[in-house]
Amino acid sequence: MNRSAVSFNGRYVGGSAGVSFPLKTLLLINSLLLAVTALVSCRATSGVFYSALFLTLLAAAAAIDLSGRLRPPRITLDLTSVVIFSSAVMRMRFSNFVIVLTESILMMCVIKLMEDKRSRDYRQIAMLAVFTILSAAADMPDETFVYLGAILSLLVGFQFILSAWFTQDPDASLTPGELSRVAGRVLSIWIMMLPMCLLLFFAAPRARYALGGQLQAQGGADSYVGFSGRISLGSVREIQETQAIAFRAEMPPVAPRYLFWRGLVLDTFNGMEWFPGARSVESQVATQDSGIIRQVIFLENNRYHRSVFAIDVPIIINNPNVRQVADGSFVNMSDSRVRSYEALSSLSNTIAPQSGRIRRNHYLRLPENFSPAIRRLTDDLLDGLEDRDKPEALMRYLLNPPFSYSLSGLPVSSEPLEEFLLRTQSGNCEYYATAMAVMLRIGGVPSRIVAGYRGGIYNESGGYYMVHQSNAHVWVEAWDEAERLWRRYDPTPASAESGGGPGITVRFSYWAMYLDYINLSISRIFIEYEGDSHSRLMEAVRELFTSPGASMNSLLNFFRDDKRRIYVTMFAAAGICLVVIVRRLWRYRKGRVSRSKDERLRDGFLAAMGRRGFVKKPNEGLEEFTAGVARALGMEDPVARAAANFVISFEEFYFKDTPITPPEFKRLEGAVNDIKRAK
Repeated sequence: MNRSAVSFNGRYVGGSAGVSFPLKTLLLINSLLLAVTALVSCRATSGVFYSALFLTLLAAAAAIDLSGRLRPPRITLDLTSVVIFSSAVMRMRFSNFVIVLTESILMMCVIKLMEDKRSRDYRQIAMLAVFTILSAAADMPDETFVYLGAILSLLVGFQFILSAWFTQDPDASLTPGELSRVAGRVLSIWIMMLPMCLLLFFAAPRARYALGGQLQAQGGADSYVGFSGRISLGSVREIQETQAIAFRAEMPPVAPRYLFWRGLVLDTFNGMEWFPGARSVESQVATQDSGIIRQVIFLENNRYHRSVFAIDVPIIINNPNVRQVADGSFVNMSDSRVRSYEALSSLSNTIAPQSGRIRRNHYLRLPENFSPAIRRLTDDLLDGLEDRDKPEALMRYLLNPPFSYSLSGLPVSSEPLEEFLLRTQSGNCEYYATAMAVMLRIGGVPSRIVAGYRGGIYNESGGYYMVHQSNAHVWVEAWDEAERLWRRYDPTPASAESGGGPGITVRFSYWAMYLDYINLSISRIFIEYEGDSHSRLMEAVRELFTSPGASMNSLLNFFRDDKRRIYVTMFAAAGICLVVIVRRLWRYRKGRVSRSKDERLRDGFLAAMGRRGFVKKPNEGLEEFTAGVARALGMEDPVARAAANFVISFEEFYFKDTPITPPEFKRLEGAVNDIKRAK
């Protein structure tokens, strides 16, 4: 047998390599990648159990498709689809709309993979993956949506091109060369669309509201370390840490003792929970220890609460939606998310009311008949001490053995604080801060709790702090009657030892820091480009066309005011891509038009035979080539007959140097199509 045509899986593959990839296998792999990409986009809403179930069903669908056995009957799959849809309708509420929608679409994707698929089914799988990411985008950071969208668009391009090929020949196999050409075509289309996508992004109004309202965190508010508007003791035995980033703060590095990020003041305690009470009408002003620090803060996700954060003690936060409340904290007063803001803070551990007075009874209040055992312990510890010495005495007691920091084995009882102080003596910051604040109130010293974050990792590459959810922390403010101010105390052992809060010991490599800086730079494009920037850009572009001379400065000022380096770099890259693509298309078009009709027919014939696995050698004539095909397949084979008929008709014009008439050109093109369609 001629070594230029090697048998592979019942087909003949041209060339000496003898390697090809079945089209069905390529479509299956691409469909699985689409499904996994869709699942990754839902990580914020899908729990571990649902993700494991989806991956298990995905593996089962792949096994069924590869083996061709145990495929569920069509009626079973249809009934399953009806059950999924009905269940989604019954479970759907406004609060869980996004979760139910994405889960249902993902399950429909698995159902599709289990079917005996045709070309349209593969395209439907691609569209289901697109719908999943679009529905999950409501709970996805914008830059993450861009990354997943870029991956998804490439996979969708592969899916559509391969499915179109599947329509013509379901049993086809692709050579490595053909596969690389498909990849090149998909990448070219993707690059061609990139400038248009960027233009649409900056031309379209920016959505300021999330779909579905505020989504609830998976696992409940107290199952993971993160900021919460309430402190609830005794409800969980173990807390899981998460290294998700809460926010980034561009600022110079400061001493660790100042890395308290104030968020919310909790001043009412009911024996189990702390929560904000009635807001004081008296404004509070920070005292100054080590000057004023400026921060530009980028929140990663603040949909679960209205608090905004700044180094303690914040003085000003520049954002039209943010207002200061009387206890020294700031809140978002609008229904839209606050994504970024500038803050000015005093590096201080004290804050004072302007009048020098507080409502003492409010900050001394405890539940009626509150734990006699804790009262006796407090009396023993604080007996004979002046009020100004009581906070330090409690700090010494809580920061030393046998007390230890732990996120597991937390007291779960109706008297969690008593369990912590008198028996387990192990807990997280919520127990330590609660213990100190309550014992101060028993001792006659007004106190309250502040919730926020402590610590952070400084990124030298970008000049900012990365503050993770595991840095969520609470501490105590005790009233100093002599100085007429609130003084900060942190009684948690872990934070005292490390100089930060929980999670402060996390370290990152240089490259991880640099990659995070790149991620922040991309994120800023989406965080900062809100409606105001959009309006100013559109106005500048409109003026450029109506009054070019007078408006050029305003357009340049727009880029100067709104991080011109990022915008100019991005538009320049998009422009270069567009120029390169247009140039290549022009050259391709020009070369294609300049080819004669007989050259185009010959090239089309050889390409069709190449798809069939037969490649003509450079020194081989057309008749010799078709003779080899006939020997390999037999003269009765439809491909061999069609190839021979084409060559006979083609050579009548080619060797006589006779122009090919339009009807003959169309007939020869039909012969090439017969080769493509032959079974």
